[in-house]
Amino acid sequence: MRTWGQMFADMAEGGDAGEGGYERACSLSELQAAGRKRVTVQGRIVALFHVSGQVYALDHFCYHAGGPLELGDIEDSHGRLCVVCPWHRHSITLDTGESLYTSINPANPKEKKYNSLKGS
Repeated sequence: MRTWGQMFADMAEGGDAGEGGYERACSLSELQAAGRKRVTVQGRIVALFHVSGQVYALDHFCYHAGGPLELGDIEDSHGRLCVVCPWHRHSITLDTGESLYTSINPANPKEKKYNSLKGS
């Protein structure tokens, strides 16, 4: 699965995008000031985040229920930075765009819940 960050890196190296190999979404200083921004790149709505000195890009709409990720809280989940959908609290990792879910131990439902990657 290619992340938006990987796609933007490919575009910057001459991939299929506007003149010069990339399409300007916004200035870094603009993103740093806002911390997050909704932009449209090649007709696709993207949520950009500037967190801890890094830039992340994800589809703007949560693939769980379509919520606006740009408005979600940024949380650390066991060392993984995530954006949390404001509609249903669905967590998505900023670095890979993978979905996290709250897992429980069925043998001991009272045991502390934690977020896990789907499929792991």
